Amino acid sequence: MQFRTAISREPGRSSVHAHLGEVLYSTGAAQDDGAAEYERAVQLDPNNDEAYSDWGDDLQKSGDFESAAEKYQQALAINPYRNVGFDL
Repeated sequence: MQFRTAISREPGRSSVHAHLGEVLYSTGAAQDDGAAEYERAVQLDPNNDEAYSDWGDDLQKSGDFESAAEKYQQALAINPYRNVGFDL
């Protein structure tokens, strides 16, 4: 997987972890791993509103609406102009 290669080269790059989280969530079978990558992304860059928003999208798709709303709220707290998955 190309994201794993990118992470091995630049382990401190938040956006790579966030994109890997999105890919892992999309497989359906690796949601825990996807959540861990999103968590790492926001640890590396707490102002990564895109990571919070994408994480919220994936949580919403999996039916976890409460957690999705929390991630969307975090994204909006960073960037109030961010387009999020549903109205809060």
